[in-house]
Amino acid sequence: MIPGRQRRLHSSYLPPDGGQTSLCDQRGGHQKRAKPDRHEAVDFVGLAFVPDKFQGRDRGELEAGGNRGGIEPMRRTSTQPRKKEKVVHAIETSDGTQLAIKDWGRGEPILFLAGWSLSSAIWAYNMPQLVDAGYRCIAYDRRGHGRSSDPGKGYDYDTLVGDLATVVEELNLKGITVVAHSMAGGEVYRYLRKHGDARIKRVVIIAPIAPFLLRTEDNPHGVPEALLAARKRQIGEDFPKWVDDNADPWVVKETSQGISRWITNILVSTSMKAVLDLYQAYTHTDFREDIKAVKIPVLQIPRGSRRLGACRLRANDRLNDFPLQVRDL
Repeated sequence: MIPGRQRRLHSSYLPPDGGQTSLCDQRGGHQKRAKPDRHEAVDFVGLAFVPDKFQGRDRGELEAGGNRGGIEPMRRTSTQPRKKEKVVHAIETSDGTQLAIKDWGRGEPILFLAGWSLSSAIWAYNMPQLVDAGYRCIAYDRRGHGRSSDPGKGYDYDTLVGDLATVVEELNLKGITVVAHSMAGGEVYRYLRKHGDARIKRVVIIAPIAPFLLRTEDNPHGVPEALLAARKRQIGEDFPKWVDDNADPWVVKETSQGISRWITNILVSTSMKAVLDLYQAYTHTDFREDIKAVKIPVLQIPRGSRRLGACRLRANDRLNDFPLQVRDL
């Protein structure tokens, strides 16, 4: 056996030279294959043996030069040209950050915004059901989260709101129902203040943190600065340990261990720069003035609550609750 290693090649393509493709036969020689039909594709599947002398050559060169391990590639033919569809997988923001997008289904749009340190993956068990019910469901990873790029900057509410506005405008979303979790509620309030509600129809906020977490002279019921700073140090020193130590409040008691591990994996895969900067942002940003601009229906679901109710928001930290069924929002 010739010394070498195995490499998995999987590609469908037309010959790059637009003509004949040179393939190696089992004796190591070359044979010319006829020019394929323009609708015919070549599939390299399975394991291709790559001798040592060809190791390090790029994939395109290996494919164009044939399977030098002597394994004849499988061929697949199709009678119809493949349809080209424009699919948006990412949206570029004003500073060049790439935001990974999920855009499923058709119908009235529902835009999902994840909580602190969570990516769009957290909506994996919600979006499919709503798509099946006839809605268009959109979710994206914040900068530094999930599959989006990590620019190492822009982890503040004004920048995040700019990212949100870019997504809304690029996808031309109108009549949106926004579902926001935790710190994302602040993004919605700031967006409504800066951009208005022409594109947003209603809002659902799960486990809200707004209007203001930090204790100040005019917010005496907030959290003391020393406590917030101590928690930030713990997060910065060992985030996975902090997540493990504080996992219970993230889920209800019926949650399986598998789901809990899955959520933990999402959290700890987030950029630490984003984790720390956004912790500082959501604990120190005052949304009281932003809330004054809210003129559309908002459904707030407090953390741990199983009872739904709509809330009329006031800027003085008080909520005037009144009963309203979800279907009426």
